[in-house]
Amino acid sequence: MRASGPEHGWLYVLSGRMRVVLGDEDFVLAEGEVAEFDTHLPHWFGNADEHPVEFLSILGPQGERFHIRARYRPGG
Repeated sequence: MRASGPEHGWLYVLSGRMRVVLGDEDFVLAEGEVAEFDTHLPHWFGNADEHPVEFLSILGPQGERFHIRARYRPGG
């Protein structure tokens, strides 16, 4: 496991199943699920089983800037 600099991370599973270890916690994410974490925390991720996993990873120094809040406006 590793910990990196002052960043925030997101993992989005496109297909397959992904095992994510964050500190002492161990998770399995399925297609369409997301993990968000502080990269100061020791972390590891990879295949959850013998099948391939396809995922998107985003790392950024100021995670709050990645949050988009949108509202539906009928007729607009």
